[in-house]
Amino acid sequence: MGRPVEVQVLSRPKEGRMEVKVIKKEDVKKEVLFKIEGKEFKDEFEQVLSRFKNSVLIKGFRRGKAPLEIVRERFFDDILEETKKSVIKKSISEYVKNDGSYIVGLPIVEDVSFKGMDYGIEFTVLFEMIPEIEVKGYKKLKLIKKKIDVKDEEIEETIKKIKEKVKEEEMDKFYKNLGVKDENELRERIRERILRDKKALSDQELEDEIYNKLLEKNKFNVPEYLILERIESIKRRFGKKEYTKEEEDKIRELAIKEIKIGIILDKIREVEKIDLSNEELNEKVKAMFGIEADKLNPVYKDSIRDSLLKQKILDFIKKESKIKEV
Repeated sequence: MGRPVEVQVLSRPKEGRMEVKVIKKEDVKKEVLFKIEGKEFKDEFEQVLSRFKNSVLIKGFRRGKAPLEIVRERFFDDILEETKKSVIKKSISEYVKNDGSYIVGLPIVEDVSFKGMDYGIEFTVLFEMIPEIEVKGYKKLKLIKKKIDVKDEEIEETIKKIKEKVKEEEMDKFYKNLGVKDENELRERIRERILRDKKALSDQELEDEIYNKLLEKNKFNVPEYLILERIESIKRRFGKKEYTKEEEDKIRELAIKEIKIGIILDKIREVEKIDLSNEELNEKVKAMFGIEADKLNPVYKDSIRDSLLKQKILDFIKKESKIKEV
């Protein structure tokens, strides 16, 4: 838990509008007091009253034709409650729009105090936010990468398994289906596949090492809202309906790790001004799919952009690091 800060006035009433004070702030949470003056509240009340007038049906009058005073008298309590909700919603929306911090999730409204039409309304709101961090230790990392090679024994083992499943008289057909001429080409194809798989594993292990070092050097908390959201995303990836307590704990750990890594990498991107131009994106998409990036589904296009940008950030970190092959 962070230490609460002193009351901070962020904005003062403008022509009787509202006053906003941060009354408590921690690393990923803050509690904000809103004071809406009577004039602002009464103006909103009149707008809500007008909407009620146009929508309610009162015996003896066509819809929208009943006098305002009759509508006010008949539906005062409903109009008042709707006004409170509207004022709270608009005040929060304006605050979030102008606030410098990155607020996430749904704000929690508490301690609503209506002081009368002439005095307005007060309420507190709990916000969760992504922490502001000063990212450290991403340059001059000492990393270890495994050397990649393919041993003849690995190829022989694969060939042996193939021959156990494919009869000798069917080998020519097997070669043809794979697009190779003979066993020598098959051996080369197997070598390439094993080399590719080992390289992917080596790259992933190197990235995991980068992530772990970044997490060691950058300690911070993350909002519960993001954790719960990421947990649901991970569960969808796994595709299971039920999880044990131990699995739930591991998923939560993974969620927190993924969120923290995302925040750290994004901060590095911001500090180092790393970006992915539309030209770069288009070039990569053409190489992968043979089409223009704009022809992709927008959601898929954004996903590819994020993935490529993430790789660009990692490439920058690797370039700045000392990597030893063993």
